[in-house]
Amino acid sequence: MTILSKTVMAAIGAVAITRENAEKLIDELIRRGELDKSKRAEAVKEAVERAETAAKETVQKVKESKAAARAKETAHKVFESVSATAKELRDQAARLRPASAEDVGELRKTIAALEAQLEELKAKIN
Repeated sequence: MTILSKTVMAAIGAVAITRENAEKLIDELIRRGELDKSKRAEAVKEAVERAETAAKETVQKVKESKAAARAKETAHKVFESVSATAKELRDQAARLRPASAEDVGELRKTIAALEAQLEELKAKIN
């Protein structure tokens, strides 16, 4: 049985007990003359409605609490995923080495030499 279903069952039991207790209390008030017998049904109904409202509020709070826990768990998983991705990106960036000015100079020399060879080959073909 889940926490929510246990809470609902407890709320239903509380309402049943509350109705019984409310009836006893109201009957005692009538016996003492503090409440008119004609108002018994209305007084019991009001007491039970208050108990039902309290039970519904309790169930709602449990639902909200569970939702908050799920949201927190999801946020934690997202944070872990983002952290892992950030670490992976940092690791990849560390493995990459940007070309230095010397590297670029060497590449330019190589390109110039290849272009010269290409021109010589074109001249031989024509």
